Amino acid sequence: RSYGTVIINYDTHKFIDILNTRTSDEVAIRLSSFKNVMAVTRDRGKSYGSAIKKGLPKADQIADKFHLDQNLTEKVKRYIQAKLSQYIYLDNNYNIVENKKDAIYILSRNRIIGYMFKGKKILKKDEFILVNKILKQNKEMHIVINEVFKFRNVTNNRDKHGLETIFKRWRNSEISLFKTYMRGIDDDIDAVMNCVKYKETNGLAEGKINKLKTVKRMLYGRASHELLKSRLFLSDYFHSIE
Repeated sequence: RSYGTVIINYDTHKFIDILNTRTSDEVAIRLSSFKNVMAVTRDRGKSYGSAIKKGLPKADQIADKFHLDQNLTEKVKRYIQAKLSQYIYLDNNYNIVENKKDAIYILSRNRIIGYMFKGKKILKKDEFILVNKILKQNKEMHIVINEVFKFRNVTNNRDKHGLETIFKRWRNSEISLFKTYMRGIDDDIDAVMNCVKYKETNGLAEGKINKLKTVKRMLYGRASHELLKSRLFLSDYFHSIE
């Protein structure tokens, strides 16, 4: 399996180049030709961070908000799976019980995971009551899920002070999940903080990559790099004159 790099103009939404490499030094050489670029969005890959630093040392790097949220929620999902059984049984007083025969209420662990991902809108009224009862008996989990909601709120509202406050709290947290997450964040803290400074995200690049994959499948995965590149550049051109 080989990997490449797409470079896109955020203003025109068009491909600038498609490189047949993601090696830091080679990407840096290509980036160095764009002297007036002030900011670059990217995924969390360290090679791209290094490439931008070498090729465009004055440009701000912007980590993608979607991937920051995705990385956090995937960690929390595994945390919930480790803490709860597939099904949670509760008695008439909403206390968690071990045996199904003692249960009046049953809730799937996946409903709590879904709540963490999308909030209360995905739950029925009775499910929301059960989720709250379960979380009240799992205080640490309750804290973890509430922190996910707070994180999502400050990033969506581009609240720099709010994000700094959350990160400070997580660095000092006794919950290992947050300490682990922050190790990765602190290695890339400037780019992460820029995700709330700038409105731009890496969503445009993700869409272009999906288009590239579609064209590649249409060509049965046998197209050369130059042919694939030509098809995508022509597609951009014809789209612009429609």
